[in-house]
Amino acid sequence: MECRVTYTLEGKSASRVLTQIEQAAIAAGYGIERVGRHTFLQRGEQRIDLSDVNEYRLRIRVDDPVKLPYSRASETGLMLGRLVIPISAASMIRSGRERHDDGSTSWAGEWFVYGAEASAVCSEIHDALVGQGLRSNGVWPPSKGEPTWKVELYSVERLVQVRIVENDNHLQVRVHLVDQRPDPP
Repeated sequence: MECRVTYTLEGKSASRVLTQIEQAAIAAGYGIERVGRHTFLQRGEQRIDLSDVNEYRLRIRVDDPVKLPYSRASETGLMLGRLVIPISAASMIRSGRERHDDGSTSWAGEWFVYGAEASAVCSEIHDALVGQGLRSNGVWPPSKGEPTWKVELYSVERLVQVRIVENDNHLQVRVHLVDQRPDPP
């Protein structure tokens, strides 16, 4: 089942088109997040990833949120790939969508957590993953004007990046996992 469509634009106007797409998406109510040469646009479950490959090439990936699988969760926490992240402080966890291409070592998942404080969830995630053998790259509280907490941990074979956005009545938890460990026998 195809869950996303990828377009590649090439030419002298590629960087200008990136700016125009971002402006149009913001006007249409999409939230925007920039990480390096990547722009992530999201409105509800709809997500568009823009990769500024170079000044002459732009890659656009558009998700079909109806076809994407739901992120996995249990009574005790979140599950992404082979990663289990406990969240005991929550009164309820609602799954968003999960993104993973067959054969890829990268997963992205989203959940909506109710009844928990962002700082407590950050600490619990950080401590649990350190307990699983990952090294801390840091926990970052929100900066001025941005209600987003960040947690990052890594090992030789895994990278876990967590973003927790504080909303009025819930937390939006997004996890990006790169797991290059070999499959168990």
